[in-house]
Amino acid sequence: MLEKNKYYKDFYNSLKNKYGKEKADILWNRADEVVSVLYKEHPEIEKKRADSVLPLAAFYKVLIKEYPEEEVMDLLIAYGKKMGHKIGNFLHGLTSIPGMSKLVWKKMPSIMHKMGGEDSGYTSEFVSENDKVCAMNVLKCPLDDILNELGCRKACLAICAMDKVYMNCLKNIKYTRTMSVANGDKYCDYVLNYDKNKK
Repeated sequence: MLEKNKYYKDFYNSLKNKYGKEKADILWNRADEVVSVLYKEHPEIEKKRADSVLPLAAFYKVLIKEYPEEEVMDLLIAYGKKMGHKIGNFLHGLTSIPGMSKLVWKKMPSIMHKMGGEDSGYTSEFVSENDKVCAMNVLKCPLDDILNELGCRKACLAICAMDKVYMNCLKNIKYTRTMSVANGDKYCDYVLNYDKNKK
């Protein structure tokens, strides 16, 4: 199941580089068993969302049984950043097309309302929307809720790490984030500024 997951199929290489092939095979197979159970136990989770969080939960559950939390989180966050760079490269290329960054910025309020709104499972307050700043605070995150329910809330920080990387790859748009509900903060702060000099 994991080898077909577009988000986590490459995590095997992270395991192999860290623990060697023999141990990586064992950990991967255990996680594959765990994630299969999670899918069966949680059919209520929409598939796209399940694909992004259930494998992460499975890896966390398997790894935390054998390794210190700091080591597990370092490994997951490093992978999150790696995925962030992949997505970010695409976004940077897209927003580097002449006129595209201005178009994206013009639509940023509607993008934030859609991505961080109740229809997407989030509870957010939109604190600033003008030609220079677009900002919102996410008070409730469905990814954090799922992982918290599964007993591995900290794992959500790997998704936060990915988010921080790829959002900073938008040309002419500066992204700042300092807090995360998954880390015990009151909200996740998303602040975007238009900066025509940002490459």
